[in-house]
Amino acid sequence: MTHDFHGDRPIGVPRDDRFGLAVIAERVASAIREQSAGNGLVLGIEGAWGSGKSSLIALIVKLLKGGDGDSVAIVDFAPWLVGDRDQLLVSLFEELSRSIDAIAQAGGDSTGVTVAAARSAADQLRRYATYLGPAGKLVGVAGLALPGMGVAGKIMEGLAAAAAQNVEGPSLSSRKAAIEKALSELERRIVVVVDDVDRLDPLEVAELLRLVRSVADFPNVTYLLCYDGERLARAVTSAVGVDDGRAYLEKIVQLELTIPRPETFALRRMFSDGLATFAACDGERGQRLAHVIDRLGGRFFKTPRVVNRVLDALRFYWPAIKGQVDLADLVWLRILAAGAPATYRWVEEYVDVCAAVATGRATVDSEERTEFGRRLDVALEADGLSWEATRRELHLVLPAMGWSAGNEQRGDGRIFNNAGQESGTAARRLASPDHARLYFALARLPGSVDLADIDALLSAAQKSREAANGVLAAMAEERGPTGDSKAERMLDQLRNLPSERLANTDPINLSFAVVDVADRLVGAADEEWGQPRPWLYGKQVLASIGRAVGAEQWLRLTDELFTRAPQIGFLTHVLRDDTFDHGVYGDRADPGDATGDREQFNMMREAMFERYRALGIDGLLGLARPASALYAWSQAGGRDEVVALVAQRTEGDDSALVHFLTTLTGTSSLDPEGVACFFDDVPTVLQRLRDLADAGDAGAARVIVAISSSLRFRNVSIAAWIEARRAAETASDSDDGAEA
Repeated sequence: MTHDFHGDRPIGVPRDDRFGLAVIAERVASAIREQSAGNGLVLGIEGAWGSGKSSLIALIVKLLKGGDGDSVAIVDFAPWLVGDRDQLLVSLFEELSRSIDAIAQAGGDSTGVTVAAARSAADQLRRYATYLGPAGKLVGVAGLALPGMGVAGKIMEGLAAAAAQNVEGPSLSSRKAAIEKALSELERRIVVVVDDVDRLDPLEVAELLRLVRSVADFPNVTYLLCYDGERLARAVTSAVGVDDGRAYLEKIVQLELTIPRPETFALRRMFSDGLATFAACDGERGQRLAHVIDRLGGRFFKTPRVVNRVLDALRFYWPAIKGQVDLADLVWLRILAAGAPATYRWVEEYVDVCAAVATGRATVDSEERTEFGRRLDVALEADGLSWEATRRELHLVLPAMGWSAGNEQRGDGRIFNNAGQESGTAARRLASPDHARLYFALARLPGSVDLADIDALLSAAQKSREAANGVLAAMAEERGPTGDSKAERMLDQLRNLPSERLANTDPINLSFAVVDVADRLVGAADEEWGQPRPWLYGKQVLASIGRAVGAEQWLRLTDELFTRAPQIGFLTHVLRDDTFDHGVYGDRADPGDATGDREQFNMMREAMFERYRALGIDGLLGLARPASALYAWSQAGGRDEVVALVAQRTEGDDSALVHFLTTLTGTSSLDPEGVACFFDDVPTVLQRLRDLADAGDAGAARVIVAISSSLRFRNVSIAAWIEARRAAETASDSDDGAEA
């Protein structure tokens, strides 16, 4: 089903009139027809933008054309299409001349009087325009210029040029008199319609008004000027330099008819009738929709244009998201966008953040709440609103809205009040984290995660390990526009999910699924060095599960997970990261970032050591990320065991040594201190490598380059490092001997 957009088009027939404009149009048209032929008239149709001026003009023109059609000719003059304000006179006179030509072509009486008069008037107009502007400039009639006229010099230039070209010709005033006589004899009134005068720039407004008053004030010519009085007065004040733009207009516009303000009831009824042609709801939703139209529509429906803008927006949005959102909330939002744009923009940001909080992607602290509250007040003030006047509507539609301002410690209590709480999901409300984006963007972001996805994963984990693995595996194949997978987004949200939600599923099944997908997302092709983002998220998810289930259950879960999970790449990352967090290795201890306490760390360490022993050095070298496992084993407390195994594997086997050290090499460097995790006598190992490189071993040469690259940052050569290290070891041995 298709729907026609209104597009702010004026009505064209009386049956479409909802605000009494047809009656006004009949009376204006009648007055124009009965006007004395000897006089011109400038009639202003005044009203706010969108109040119906163009519709009234359209009805007037239709009546003038449809009545005694031979008595009125219509000239639709669009000065904003001229482009150069200096050409306004030429353009207007050409339009008048064409209209008179049309009168001549339409025929006349049996004596041909009308035809002759029309041809005479058209000829006189064209000559007059040429005489006024021989250089194509707008000029005025001597003695008729108004205050502030900025083209006085052009008048003199035009008159001088005309005199130079035709010294013996008739004067300017006599030419105008000839036109007036011809138009008086025309027996046909010409109505010049100029809509949206106030949309011209100020200088164009001034030129048009001077033209109408001083140059083209002819008999049998009526000007219908449409404008917003306040806007037009400001433009005149700016362009002409007078103190009172309204007073200036009164010298030009002889009669002014103000469009009556539409009744609020009629505007709301217009909206309801228009909405009913393409959308409807009943029951409780229907009652809320009626409330929205009465309350919000009553506040913001000021003109028919606002109503049509909201209806057009709904005609655009509704077919795309019908059945996926709540109609009453959508109507509320589109009315707000039209009537309170600053508040609308705040609402868009607010519901987006609420959705992020509800799905675990973000948190909001007291300072952020206070800042959001301050910006709400700024937005309301910009739209002429206040919290007291709007809080009920905001509370009924938006998520996590409170009633009071709160305090400095908690932040603004009006907003983010239990923002993590699900709201309106089943009814597809604007407050629903799963549906909020649809109200603004018409579609969910590909690969995005909503509460339904989280519920599906938690439900699957409650059933079985295989079901949970299947859900995350499918998400791993679904990619978003930035290339990241839906599974990665899921890990991002799970890490901040409230503990009570994580506790309401099977934590073991969920943990196994997290480990499986983390390894799935970080394959062998990924760079081994650094911290892959899915592993960062995955570790934080495990920590969240640990907090949710408690220390005792987390110990049991850790033992099963690190002992039995099929893949060990991600688990190795967790072990090594916790090794640093607990201060077992390195100098950046931060236990708060660990997945558990020291007892839990010891349990995971022993479990992983058993798996490393089972694989042996060759088995570890065959892993997708071997260096991580080797470093994890050594740095977590197994160095002596690892050193012995590496020595056993590489002693006397140069190719095994080169292969092992190549495995440890990152993208371009290898720190000798890292080599010390696997060898007791690092200087001897490095010298051995140098000898192999000198003998032409390409692999050994690459390792030497990597080590040199690492030492270059310290401005140290390999030879100097070896010498310094041996000196330090000798000094240490001497100290040990003295103590003995």
